[in-house]
Order: sequence, then structure tokens, then C-alpha cells
Amino acid sequence: MIKILIILTTITLFFTACEDMFLDLLKRENNYFNNADGVYFKISDTDQSRDYTAITGEDSDIESTQPNFTDNSNGTITDNITKLLWTKCSASDNQNIDTTSDCSSTIGLYNWSEAKNFCENLDYANRTDWRLPTISELFSLVNFNSDGSKASIDTDYFPNTEHVDCTTTQNEMIWIIICTGFDGIRYLSSTEFKNSETAWGIHFEDGHTNLTAKENNGYVRCIAGQKYKG
Repeated sequence: MIKILIILTTITLFFTACEDMFLDLLKRENNYFNNADGVYFKISDTDQSRDYTAITGEDSDIESTQPNFTDNSNGTITDNITKLLWTKCSASDNQNIDTTSDCSSTIGLYNWSEAKNFCENLDYANRTDWRLPTISELFSLVNFNSDGSKASIDTDYFPNTEHVDCTTTQNEMIWIIICTGFDGIRYLSSTEFKNSETAWGIHFEDGHTNLTAKENNGYVRCIAGQKYKG
């Protein structure tokens, strides 16, 4: 009786674990990710439409939830998929948000602590719950359909996002992105690496992420809404 009970318990735990893994995979495959409380949220597709190979199964072959934004006409942009609110423009060099319609003011540079403090103390568009986005949230803005001639973000809603111009060339089955004047400066996220001396950031030349020392300067775009995991 004891042996049978142990076997049945083991089988139950095994299938429960498999079910959890399957559901987690299913949610991720259907463009969900979870927030800091473990709650899953819908995210948009990459908007990738270019085929890089003749093989079926690339992101361009899959129809999913495409990016969808609303300009609120008050300097903020709503992501209608994630329900997050973004500042339309980057933080300017005068410790404020650029309020021009085309975000044409000079973009400021902030180290990680300055960036966090800036967003957390921002009183803008009748909201005070601004913060520096996590790396997952920032990554959700990347538009992988860009050919390198403009920032890898929807520039109709986020104009003048800092980047350097790139070109793409194809060598057999490999696409190569060449960026001139690349300065290594990225948009900063609140997500720290385990040693707490570095944090993640994103380059909107091509949407790649990497780590930067917290004392290094970067660009800032603030966010409001329920926090996703970083």
C-alpha cells in the first residue's frame, strides 16, 4: 500500500510538472510573458515580414498579434497589446521629457541611477507612477522589420529614437547589419545583472540587448503601468 501510494504520488507530481511546463510553453508561443507577480500578459509580435531563408517557419511566416499603439496627444503612447504607457519622446538634456511633437529636442544622457531617479520622480501627463522600464518591457518596443535605415522601433509613434544608421547586406543565407558611427550607447532598463554593478540595455540600431556598467551613460524612455519581469 505504501509503495503504491508513493508511485501514484510520483506519477501525479510528474504529470503536474509536465502540465505546468506545457502551459508555460504554450503561453510563450502565443506571445505572452509574465509580470513581477507571475501573471501572464499578451505581447505583440515582432512585426518581422522579411524572409531570411527559403525555409518555412520564420517569424515572417507566422501571423500573430501585430504591434498596435495609440498616440494620446499628451506626450504619451499607449501600447494597446501590453496596456503599458510610454513617454513618446526620450528624456531630454535638460532633465525633462521632450514635449515637441516630433521629439526634436536634444536627447539627454544619464547613468543608471540618474535614469531611475529621473523616471521615478517624473510628474508628466497627469501621472506620477513613472519608472524606468524592465529589459522585457523595453524589448517589447523593438520592431524587427526595420532595414537599418531607421531605428528598430515604430518611429511613427516614437520619433527621433536615438540610433545610428545601419545597412543590411545578404551574404548567401546570412544577413549582415553594418552600423557606422556606432557609439555603444544604449537605452537603459531597470534590470540589473546579478552582481548589481551592471544593468541591461537595448540598442535600437537593431534591437540587440547587452550589459553596461551602471556608471556609463545611456538614453532614457520612461514607462507607467503594471510591471513586467525583467
